[in-house]
Amino acid sequence: DGGTNWVRIASNQTVSTGRYLWESSLSGLAVSPIARWRILQDADTNVVDVTDSPFALNGPFSFYVNDASTVGDLFTSTVGDDNNLGIFTNSPKSTLANLLDVWDLEGGDTIYVDTGYYPISTNQVVNLINSDGGSSGNPVNLRGSTKGVLMEWIEGPAGPTLFNLIASHVRLSGLSLFKGGIRADGSQIVIYNMSVTNGTVTMGGSDNILSNLNAVGSTVQSSGTNVLLSRVAVQSGVFNLGGRF
Repeated sequence: DGGTNWVRIASNQTVSTGRYLWESSLSGLAVSPIARWRILQDADTNVVDVTDSPFALNGPFSFYVNDASTVGDLFTSTVGDDNNLGIFTNSPKSTLANLLDVWDLEGGDTIYVDTGYYPISTNQVVNLINSDGGSSGNPVNLRGSTKGVLMEWIEGPAGPTLFNLIASHVRLSGLSLFKGGIRADGSQIVIYNMSVTNGTVTMGGSDNILSNLNAVGSTVQSSGTNVLLSRVAVQSGVFNLGGRF
């Protein structure tokens, strides 16, 4: 809350010890991605210091992205702005790329992308790197609104890969991509309830799943190991199967 209230963790600690071991999950504290430490002297509370940067406490966390409109929104209450933190429903980011630049995702975290239109340019391509992945049974989730999320490449007639999924243990759903596609190179990636128009979907990596995809004028290809394709419809496009099954 901006430093208005503090929860005391320990008292009467000897400074020369140099450290204090604390199991945060046993403290009953709130979940917050913007927690801070404050240390003060028992004998003189005017001697005090606070951490310069926030840290994540007791995740997982929810993150929010919205376009320039609130029409039909399910997850957020105001328009997106990349100056926002993106951790509250009333202060969403406006681009996924900026959110991923600011926050390091961990297993169990969920990004909610609200209803609307999202133009994508070169600096807004989404890259989920290794450090943004989850773990077995605890994936990172990226969910689009069931009322429709359209992401369109705006720098030419045919776009690049709009989603580069290098991280493992990721679930991606509920988005429509126009003039751009997806590449999955990690493992244990699940992509479902998606549509791609004039783009390419490449399932590399290992043990990945592509389900309920509608591809129009697009290429769908598999080059990975143990990749499962289910209910994939390709219209006026190309379907290439490779890799090992």
